[in-house]
Amino acid sequence: MYILVTLEDTIRIPAEYIRRGRKLEDHIDELAHAAFEGRFDEDENYTLLTFNHETVGRGKIIHGDGAIYQRVRFKALHFLTLIPIRRCRRSYACSSSWSLIP
Repeated sequence: MYILVTLEDTIRIPAEYIRRGRKLEDHIDELAHAAFEGRFDEDENYTLLTFNHETVGRGKIIHGDGAIYQRVRFKALHFLTLIPIRRCRRSYACSSSWSLIP
């Protein structure tokens, strides 16, 4: 099953992406795609696509690293590996449970 969710996470923007004449937002899309797409999250959902990336607050620079760690809010298309299954009995009382896709 596919689901569209809004997430917020941190991306690392390396020092070579910080240049005069180019905005930081220009790089955030490509870095967010590389960081999140094609990966499983902690709930075993597979992220297929991310879009509508927007920065949240100001980024942080770690001493000695030179990169910016920036919070980003975005929409993601997930493929759920656990799908809800409804089981109905004769009494017409349905119960929901979760089943792993083989």
